[in-house]
Amino acid sequence: MQSQSRRTAINTFSDSDEDELSSIKPQINPTKPNGSAPAQQAAPSPAKSYDIDWDTDKVKAGDGLMRAKPGKDETLRFAVIPGVKPVAAMTHFFKAPKTGVFQCLGEGCPACAKEESRWSVAVLVAVYTGANKQTGKLTSSSNPDIQIGYLGMSATVFEMLRSAPLEGSGVADHDFAMTYDGRRYNIKLLSPQTAYSKLKVDVVELAKPFVPKLQNKVGRIVSKTELRAMVASARTSSEDSNLSDVEEL
Repeated sequence: MQSQSRRTAINTFSDSDEDELSSIKPQINPTKPNGSAPAQQAAPSPAKSYDIDWDTDKVKAGDGLMRAKPGKDETLRFAVIPGVKPVAAMTHFFKAPKTGVFQCLGEGCPACAKEESRWSVAVLVAVYTGANKQTGKLTSSSNPDIQIGYLGMSATVFEMLRSAPLEGSGVADHDFAMTYDGRRYNIKLLSPQTAYSKLKVDVVELAKPFVPKLQNKVGRIVSKTELRAMVASARTSSEDSNLSDVEEL
C-alpha cells in the first residue's frame, strides 16, 4: 500500500462543492457513441443505395466505440465505468507502411527482433463532453452530455490512473482529468465524487453495448506473414517514435 504522503503528491482535486450540478439534467445524444446506441442493422446489399436523413444513426465509422482523448493543452474529464475491467495486450507500433498499434504474436514474433513489445491498455470510460476544456470543471451552465468511449494508454499512463484514487477508494469512485502537452499524456484526480452519480445517470447501463468492443482496442491482429512483411519495409517505434505518437490504439 502506498504511503499517504505519496498519495497526497499524486492526488490533486477540486472540492465536490465547486461543481454546481444540481440544476443540470443529463442529456444522452443518440447520434453519438453512448450506451443508448440502437441495435446493429443488417449490412445492406452492395447493389442497392438508400435515402437517409441527416440525423441518421445508421451510418457510423468503425464499431461505434470511439477513442476519447484531449487535444493539445486541453483537459478531458472522465470517469471509469464500474465493473468493467481494462483490456491489455503486448504490442508494437509502426509508422509505415501501415500506421498504428499491432499486437505482438508472442514467441517467434517478427517484430520482436526489431524492438521489445510493450503494453497497450484500453479502459472504458464515461466522458463529460460539456466540461470546460481548460479546467475540466462542470457548472450549472455546462452542457451535461455524457458519452461512452475508451482511453487508449501506455503502461506508464495506466499506472498514473491506477495510483490516482484516494486511500480506501477505487478507480471507479472518482472523476479524473486527462491532459496532453503535445508529447505526453497525464492523468490526475479531479473530483472525489463522480459527476454522473450526482446527475443520476446509469453509466453502467449505457456502457453495456460497448463492453465486448473493448477487446478490439488494444492493437490490430495480423498474421505472422503480414507482420514479417511490415517489419521488412517499416520502421518501428524504437527508431523514431513513442507511444505518445499513437493515435489508433
